[in-house]
Amino acid sequence: MDTIGEADGSSTEKITTTTSEDHPATSNKSGQWSVVSIYRTHIAGSTRNVTVSWSKNLINHSFSMSIDNHHHQNNNTITTFSMCKVDLKPWPFWTKKGLKSLEIDDDKRRVEVFWDLRSVKFSNGPEPVEDYYVALVSDEEVVLLLGDKKKEAYKRTKSRPSLTDAILVCKRENVTGKKCFITARARFKERGREHKVVIENSISISGGTREPEMWISVDGKVLVHVDNLNWKFRGNERVVVDDAPVEVQCRPSSFTLDKVYVD
Repeated sequence: MDTIGEADGSSTEKITTTTSEDHPATSNKSGQWSVVSIYRTHIAGSTRNVTVSWSKNLINHSFSMSIDNHHHQNNNTITTFSMCKVDLKPWPFWTKKGLKSLEIDDDKRRVEVFWDLRSVKFSNGPEPVEDYYVALVSDEEVVLLLGDKKKEAYKRTKSRPSLTDAILVCKRENVTGKKCFITARARFKERGREHKVVIENSISISGGTREPEMWISVDGKVLVHVDNLNWKFRGNERVVVDDAPVEVQCRPSSFTLDKVYVD
Protein backbone atom coordinates (compact mmCIF):
# COMPACT_ATOMS: atom_id res chain seq x y z
CA MET A 1 0.00 0.00 0.00
CA ASP A 2 1.58 3.26 -1.08
CA THR A 3 -0.39 6.13 0.40
CA ILE A 4 -3.64 6.85 2.13
CA GLY A 5 -4.13 10.61 2.35
CA GLU A 6 -6.32 13.55 1.49
CA ALA A 7 -7.12 13.76 -2.19
CA ASP A 8 -6.42 17.50 -2.37
CA GLY A 9 -2.83 16.93 -1.19
CA SER A 10 -3.10 18.96 2.03
CA SER A 11 -1.84 17.46 5.29
CA THR A 12 -1.37 14.06 3.69
CA GLU A 13 0.05 11.41 6.03
CA LYS A 14 1.94 8.51 4.44
CA ILE A 15 1.37 5.06 5.91
CA THR A 16 4.05 2.55 4.96
CA THR A 17 3.01 -1.01 5.71
CA THR A 18 4.41 -4.51 5.45
CA THR A 19 2.70 -7.86 5.10
CA SER A 20 1.39 -9.06 8.43
CA GLU A 21 -0.65 -12.00 9.60
CA ASP A 22 -2.54 -13.67 12.45
CA HIS A 23 -1.88 -12.59 16.02
CA PRO A 24 1.21 -14.50 17.21
CA ALA A 25 -0.20 -14.82 20.72
CA THR A 26 -3.12 -16.88 19.38
CA SER A 27 -1.59 -18.67 16.41
CA ASN A 28 2.09 -19.04 15.56
CA LYS A 29 4.23 -18.56 18.67
CA SER A 30 7.33 -18.04 16.55
CA GLY A 31 5.77 -15.07 14.77
CA GLN A 32 7.10 -11.51 14.72
CA TRP A 33 5.12 -8.75 16.42
CA SER A 34 5.99 -5.06 16.19
CA VAL A 35 4.37 -1.73 17.03
CA VAL A 36 5.70 1.33 15.19
CA SER A 37 4.80 4.93 16.08
CA ILE A 38 5.82 8.03 14.13
CA TYR A 39 5.96 11.36 15.98
CA ARG A 40 6.35 14.84 14.57
CA THR A 41 8.82 16.74 16.76
CA HIS A 42 10.72 20.01 16.83
CA ILE A 43 14.49 19.37 16.96
CA ALA A 44 17.38 21.72 16.23
CA GLY A 45 15.13 24.45 14.88
CA SER A 46 13.20 22.29 12.42
CA THR A 47 10.27 19.90 12.32
CA ARG A 48 11.21 16.27 11.77
CA ASN A 49 9.86 12.77 12.29
CA VAL A 50 10.96 10.42 15.04
CA THR A 51 10.06 6.73 14.59
CA VAL A 52 9.77 4.49 17.65
CA SER A 53 9.53 0.72 17.16
CA TRP A 54 8.89 -2.04 19.71
CA SER A 55 9.50 -5.56 18.37
CA LYS A 56 9.05 -9.02 19.86
CA ASN A 57 9.47 -12.61 18.76
CA LEU A 58 10.19 -15.92 20.45
CA ILE A 59 13.85 -15.16 21.21
CA ASN A 60 14.20 -11.39 21.07
CA HIS A 61 12.50 -8.23 22.40
CA SER A 62 13.81 -4.79 21.42
CA PHE A 63 13.01 -1.15 20.86
CA SER A 64 14.54 1.35 18.47
CA MET A 65 14.29 5.08 17.85
CA SER A 66 15.27 6.70 14.56
CA ILE A 67 15.50 10.44 13.93
CA ASP A 68 15.34 12.22 10.59
CA ASN A 69 18.62 13.79 9.45
CA HIS A 70 18.63 16.72 7.06
CA HIS A 71 21.72 16.92 4.80
CA HIS A 72 22.24 19.59 2.15
CA GLN A 73 23.98 18.64 -1.08
CA ASN A 74 23.97 20.50 -4.40
CA ASN A 75 21.05 22.70 -3.29
CA ASN A 76 19.04 19.59 -2.39
CA THR A 77 17.97 18.33 1.02
CA ILE A 78 18.65 14.63 1.61
CA THR A 79 16.96 12.86 4.51
CA THR A 80 18.77 10.04 6.31
CA PHE A 81 18.32 8.56 9.78
CA SER A 82 20.17 8.33 13.08
CA MET A 83 19.14 5.28 15.10
CA CYS A 84 19.35 4.00 18.65
CA LYS A 85 18.49 0.30 19.17
CA VAL A 86 18.27 -1.56 22.49
CA ASP A 87 17.82 -5.32 22.89
CA LEU A 88 15.70 -6.14 25.94
CA LYS A 89 15.62 -9.93 25.69
CA PRO A 90 17.24 -12.19 26.88
CA TRP A 91 17.18 -9.34 29.40
CA PRO A 92 20.80 -8.37 30.05
CA PHE A 93 20.58 -6.11 33.08
CA TRP A 94 22.80 -3.34 31.73
CA THR A 95 20.48 -2.57 28.81
CA LYS A 96 17.47 -1.83 31.03
CA LYS A 97 18.73 1.66 31.88
CA GLY A 98 20.93 3.60 29.54
CA LEU A 99 21.86 6.63 27.48
CA LYS A 100 23.00 6.96 23.90
CA SER A 101 24.16 10.08 22.06
CA LEU A 102 23.44 10.53 18.35
CA GLU A 103 24.66 13.09 15.81
CA ILE A 104 22.23 14.67 13.36
CA ASP A 105 22.46 16.95 10.33
CA ASP A 106 25.55 18.38 8.63
CA ASP A 107 26.72 20.23 11.73
CA LYS A 108 26.65 16.96 13.74
CA ARG A 109 24.39 18.42 16.39
CA ARG A 110 24.06 16.02 19.32
CA VAL A 111 20.80 14.58 20.64
CA GLU A 112 20.50 12.06 23.46
CA VAL A 113 18.19 9.11 24.10
CA PHE A 114 17.58 8.17 27.77
CA TRP A 115 15.66 5.08 28.88
CA ASP A 116 14.79 3.27 32.10
CA LEU A 117 13.09 -0.10 31.68
CA ARG A 118 14.16 -1.73 34.95
CA SER A 119 10.58 -1.98 36.26
CA VAL A 120 8.75 -1.95 32.92
CA LYS A 121 5.55 -3.94 32.56
CA PHE A 122 4.28 -5.38 29.28
CA SER A 123 0.96 -6.90 28.28
CA ASN A 124 0.95 -9.61 25.60
CA GLY A 125 2.39 -7.24 23.00
CA PRO A 126 5.83 -5.73 22.47
CA GLU A 127 4.86 -2.22 23.61
CA PRO A 128 5.23 -1.41 27.35
CA VAL A 129 2.20 -0.31 29.36
CA GLU A 130 3.67 1.23 32.56
CA ASP A 131 6.63 1.84 34.87
CA TYR A 132 9.11 3.12 32.29
CA TYR A 133 10.30 6.12 30.32
CA VAL A 134 12.11 6.79 27.06
CA ALA A 135 13.19 10.41 26.55
CA LEU A 136 14.72 12.20 23.56
CA VAL A 137 16.67 15.34 24.49
CA SER A 138 17.91 18.15 22.25
CA ASP A 139 19.37 21.50 23.39
CA GLU A 140 18.44 20.71 27.01
CA GLU A 141 14.79 20.17 26.03
CA VAL A 142 12.86 16.91 26.23
CA VAL A 143 11.40 16.89 22.72
CA LEU A 144 9.76 13.45 23.05
CA LEU A 145 8.83 11.60 26.24
CA LEU A 146 7.25 8.15 26.32
CA GLY A 147 6.03 6.29 29.38
CA ASP A 148 4.47 7.16 32.73
CA LYS A 149 7.64 7.90 34.78
CA LYS A 150 7.85 11.49 33.59
CA LYS A 151 9.14 12.99 36.86
CA GLU A 152 12.06 10.55 36.91
CA ALA A 153 12.82 11.32 33.27
CA TYR A 154 13.07 15.09 33.78
CA LYS A 155 15.21 14.60 36.88
CA ARG A 156 17.66 12.29 35.15
CA THR A 157 17.97 14.26 31.91
CA LYS A 158 18.22 17.60 33.76
CA SER A 159 16.21 19.09 30.92
CA ARG A 160 13.03 21.12 30.59
CA PRO A 161 9.93 20.19 28.58
CA SER A 162 9.92 21.32 24.96
CA LEU A 163 7.80 24.36 24.11
CA THR A 164 6.46 22.40 21.12
CA ASP A 165 4.65 19.16 21.96
CA ALA A 166 5.42 16.06 19.94
CA ILE A 167 2.45 14.89 17.83
CA LEU A 168 1.68 11.23 17.09
CA VAL A 169 0.93 11.17 13.35
CA CYS A 170 0.88 7.44 12.66
CA LYS A 171 0.84 4.18 14.59
CA ARG A 172 0.83 0.73 13.06
CA GLU A 173 0.98 -2.83 14.32
CA ASN A 174 2.51 -5.66 12.29
CA VAL A 175 2.14 -9.31 13.29
CA THR A 176 3.06 -12.53 11.50
CA GLY A 177 1.36 -15.87 11.66
CA LYS A 178 -1.09 -17.41 9.18
CA LYS A 179 -3.85 -15.06 8.07
CA CYS A 180 -2.71 -11.89 6.35
CA PHE A 181 -3.80 -8.53 7.74
CA ILE A 182 -2.40 -5.10 8.58
CA THR A 183 -3.57 -2.63 11.20
CA ALA A 184 -2.54 1.00 11.54
CA ARG A 185 -3.68 4.12 13.36
CA ALA A 186 -3.32 7.43 11.54
CA ARG A 187 -4.61 10.96 11.16
CA PHE A 188 -5.44 12.21 7.69
CA LYS A 189 -5.40 15.85 8.81
CA GLU A 190 -2.89 17.73 10.93
CA ARG A 191 -5.23 17.96 13.91
CA GLY A 192 -7.89 15.51 12.85
CA ARG A 193 -9.04 12.61 14.97
CA GLU A 194 -7.21 9.29 14.92
CA HIS A 195 -8.57 6.51 12.70
CA LYS A 196 -8.00 2.76 12.73
CA VAL A 197 -7.07 1.46 9.29
CA VAL A 198 -7.22 -2.29 8.59
CA ILE A 199 -6.03 -3.96 5.38
CA GLU A 200 -6.61 -7.69 5.07
CA ASN A 201 -6.76 -10.36 2.45
CA SER A 202 -8.10 -13.88 2.22
CA ILE A 203 -8.47 -16.62 -0.37
CA SER A 204 -11.92 -17.09 -1.84
CA ILE A 205 -12.92 -20.31 -3.64
CA SER A 206 -15.07 -19.85 -6.73
CA GLY A 207 -15.68 -22.42 -9.44
CA GLY A 208 -12.97 -24.65 -8.05
CA THR A 209 -10.30 -21.91 -8.21
CA ARG A 210 -8.63 -20.06 -5.31
CA GLU A 211 -8.52 -16.31 -5.79
CA PRO A 212 -7.03 -13.71 -3.37
CA GLU A 213 -9.14 -10.68 -2.47
CA MET A 214 -8.50 -7.63 -0.31
CA TRP A 215 -10.48 -5.27 1.95
CA ILE A 216 -9.53 -1.85 3.29
CA SER A 217 -11.59 -0.55 6.19
CA VAL A 218 -11.42 2.61 8.29
CA ASP A 219 -12.91 2.51 11.80
CA GLY A 220 -14.59 -0.81 11.02
CA LYS A 221 -16.28 0.38 7.81
CA VAL A 222 -15.18 -1.30 4.58
CA LEU A 223 -14.29 1.41 2.06
CA VAL A 224 -12.47 -0.61 -0.59
CA HIS A 225 -13.03 -4.23 -1.67
CA VAL A 226 -10.88 -5.70 -4.44
CA ASP A 227 -11.66 -9.21 -5.65
CA ASN A 228 -9.49 -11.32 -7.95
CA LEU A 229 -6.26 -9.58 -6.99
CA ASN A 230 -4.27 -11.66 -9.46
CA TRP A 231 -5.79 -9.52 -12.21
CA LYS A 232 -6.56 -6.24 -10.45
CA PHE A 233 -3.00 -5.77 -9.22
CA ARG A 234 -2.71 -2.01 -9.54
CA GLY A 235 -5.00 1.00 -9.18
CA ASN A 236 -6.29 3.84 -7.10
CA GLU A 237 -9.65 4.81 -5.66
CA ARG A 238 -11.10 7.86 -3.94
CA VAL A 239 -13.09 7.37 -0.75
CA VAL A 240 -14.54 9.71 1.88
CA VAL A 241 -13.47 9.82 5.54
CA ASP A 242 -14.92 12.46 7.89
CA ASP A 243 -16.51 14.22 4.90
CA ALA A 244 -13.07 14.63 3.30
CA PRO A 245 -11.84 12.91 0.11
CA VAL A 246 -9.07 10.34 0.66
CA GLU A 247 -7.00 8.85 -2.16
CA VAL A 248 -6.06 5.15 -1.87
CA GLN A 249 -3.25 3.95 -4.15
CA CYS A 250 -2.57 0.20 -4.44
CA ARG A 251 0.53 -1.47 -5.86
CA PRO A 252 0.84 -5.07 -4.68
CA SER A 253 4.32 -6.35 -5.53
CA SER A 254 3.70 -10.09 -6.01
CA PHE A 255 1.06 -12.75 -5.54
CA THR A 256 0.70 -16.43 -4.92
CA LEU A 257 -2.47 -18.41 -4.41
CA ASP A 258 -1.86 -18.50 -0.66
CA LYS A 259 -0.45 -15.08 0.18
CA VAL A 260 -0.65 -11.51 -1.00
CA TYR A 261 2.23 -9.10 -0.46
CA VAL A 262 1.40 -5.40 -0.47
CA ASP A 263 4.01 -2.65 -0.40
